[in-house]
Amino acid sequence: MIGSSRFSTHEVFNQPPPLEDFHLFTSDRVLAEAVRREGGGAAMDSLISFGAKIGTAPVIDLGRQANVYLPVLKAFDRFGHRTDQVEFHPSYHQLMALSIEQGLQGSPWNYLLEGKQPQSGAVVARVAGTYMMSQVESGHGRPITMTNAVMAALVVQPDLVGVWGPRILSRRYDPAFRPAEQKAGVTFGMGW
Repeated sequence: MIGSSRFSTHEVFNQPPPLEDFHLFTSDRVLAEAVRREGGGAAMDSLISFGAKIGTAPVIDLGRQANVYLPVLKAFDRFGHRTDQVEFHPSYHQLMALSIEQGLQGSPWNYLLEGKQPQSGAVVARVAGTYMMSQVESGHGRPITMTNAVMAALVVQPDLVGVWGPRILSRRYDPAFRPAEQKAGVTFGMGW
């Protein structure tokens, strides 16, 4: 009997082993060198920690699940009331939480709330984290990158930065379907 299962029919020898349990940052020498070269050295420890966390088999499997179990439009509740909610698989929410905890949704803009100057290399660090996370799953990256882009529009209206900035830059992902003012963190997107 070939393989470990009694259902094995043949030996598979022309496929690479699963790419999991590898370090997404330290295994990518070009990325690490680019981060250093482009001024992101202050974020190295954070990127090393993030690369170790998201290269694990369980996190990579979240990416698989998020692509297998597609979002479902729930236009009405069970009583016939209009809801227009999109139901996402829990894996999608877990990926969003990982990205937001890392600050991929807007960390280069933290200085606006801190009353400081922009941090050198902050954009490089966010892009490096986004690049690594897109190797796990790229679909959740759309609201993450759009939220980061919203901050560029808000900087010309300081009153709006004061209202939305703390929610955008929060490192807490809040998947609940409720008004933004009741949430600890928000993401932005576009609709048509």
